Amino acid sequence: MKKTSYFKFLLFTVVTVVVFSGCSSNEPPQMEEGYDSIISTIVPPLSVSTGQIIVLEAKAKDPDQDELSYVWTARDPESKDVTSVVFVAGIPSEDSKKDEDKAKEKSAPNEGSRINFSATEGGTYLITVTIDDGNDGKITRSTFISVAKTNRQPTLNSTDPITISPISPHYTNQEIFLVAQADDPDGDKLLYEWSARDQANADAGGLLESTEGTSVKLVADVPGSYLISVLVQDGHGGQDRGSSVIVVTDREE
Repeated sequence: MKKTSYFKFLLFTVVTVVVFSGCSSNEPPQMEEGYDSIISTIVPPLSVSTGQIIVLEAKAKDPDQDELSYVWTARDPESKDVTSVVFVAGIPSEDSKKDEDKAKEKSAPNEGSRINFSATEGGTYLITVTIDDGNDGKITRSTFISVAKTNRQPTLNSTDPITISPISPHYTNQEIFLVAQADDPDGDKLLYEWSARDQANADAGGLLESTEGTSVKLVADVPGSYLISVLVQDGHGGQDRGSSVIVVTDREE
């Protein structure tokens, strides 16, 4: 009887060991060789210009053969979450049909082992990827991307940079109003600088009531042709220039 009980106990022990050994703890993912950190299409340290698109990639393997998910997040220089802004859709990988299928299955631009990064504002961004095996096994990798703001130049109207009022003919001692309006894609505050030269190419800036602002007034007391120029600057090295010729004559008496 005791011998039978002993064998029952032994059998229970063996079964228990087998069951628990079959339910061993989950092992987290591991970064693949050559992918200890996030890699990119550019050489580190990662530095790009605003609007430039670069590819970021992370690759891991799972000891338990679990399917892995990759989710990327981003924080701007003020530590604000900009995940929905800086990860953009890109061209699916052409390495293989399998890569294309995976790209189509991605539900968001910030998911997958390869993503595209592009920022419209300058500063240093913290990029983090979380690799999850779906069984509470996770690893993360992070990197910084420095984004330099690219200044875009202001532009005057290419066909009519200076608006002249009244229209020709123009006469000596007449008030002639000049207006220039430029657009700046970066929203920079613009500075306008006006100049005038007579038909002998001598400085005639004294004929302008002012040389600053979007509009100025010209009064010429001597007939002739006057070259009126305006230089617009955004304060960051961007500029545009426009000019127009005004012919002034004496009034017929």
